[in-house]
Amino acid sequence: MFKNCTNATHTLALKACAKLRDRERGIRIHRQLSSHALQGPFIQTSLIHFYMQCHDIDHAQQIFSAIGRKTIFMYGALFKGYVSNDMPEKVLELFDEMPIEPDEVIITILFNACAKLANTHAVKLGKDVLNRLPTAVFQHHKLVNSAIDMLMKFADVAHAEHLFQLIKNKSIVTYGAMMQGYVMNDMSEKALNLFEEVSFKSNEVLYAIVFSACVSLSNERAIQFGKKLLHQMPTMFLDDVVVINSAIHMLMKFGEVEDAECLFSRMKKRNLYTYGVMMNGYNLNDESHKCLKLFQQIKQQNITLNEPLSMSLIGACSQIGMRSICRNIVDQIPNHVGITEKR
Repeated sequence: MFKNCTNATHTLALKACAKLRDRERGIRIHRQLSSHALQGPFIQTSLIHFYMQCHDIDHAQQIFSAIGRKTIFMYGALFKGYVSNDMPEKVLELFDEMPIEPDEVIITILFNACAKLANTHAVKLGKDVLNRLPTAVFQHHKLVNSAIDMLMKFADVAHAEHLFQLIKNKSIVTYGAMMQGYVMNDMSEKALNLFEEVSFKSNEVLYAIVFSACVSLSNERAIQFGKKLLHQMPTMFLDDVVVINSAIHMLMKFGEVEDAECLFSRMKKRNLYTYGVMMNGYNLNDESHKCLKLFQQIKQQNITLNEPLSMSLIGACSQIGMRSICRNIVDQIPNHVGITEKR
């Protein structure tokens, strides 16, 4: 029904292709568009977004460069694409050249890019933009959350705390950004203190952050805090891989190997990080023989070793003096994994 579609329908179709990463269909739609349709700003923005989502950076940039009158939405589509394609430095370059006033969305993406880079240019630009913003903007949740994350990545904890205090209606995401920043800056006690102030029901992000904070501290308070929180955690989070990986890591750090094994056995879905956490935990608790048993399970499931898993296995072999098994493991490491022993 392409001939009967309007520009609005084409825009929605391109957005669907971007979401599905359906490059072939999106290109087909692009080729069928009339020259008149290709001059429409919504179509142009959707095409930029589509190609960025499909990792075709060059095509997206060509479309953007060919547009005479660029809108804020076009800049936003390109900015988002650069961040999602791990090219944050391009955001900073383009932001410096923007002839139009940025809105909250653009500034939010800029802060995300600055946080990813955290180099001299990013720190200067991010802070300069932040300091020029009117106070009223800090009620824009996504912007302020990205600003807090940026400042924490810059290790500017005092500035992040000041910003946090300015926010009247704090969301659970805001608390998460602060807590994650505290953990990142070796201030995990503050993360636990802040968690106790949260009036919302905890989500999977907060649970994972708290377990990480408890691991960083590993003192009496953290041990009791983490174990109690895990015990009280709703069962719905037991199916969340990220949360359970964090919980297993915490239990292993506390020496609670059996509890960690119980969580591991109940998991319906496991990823490479799950196995890595278990192996590292076994090594940490002087149970390296269990690490090798887990390796046998991995082999049966045809899971490809990555660097953390390989290092855990090599560490286990070293602990129990099994050089022949260690060499066998090294020989199975894929060529793209940069392990010195492999080389």
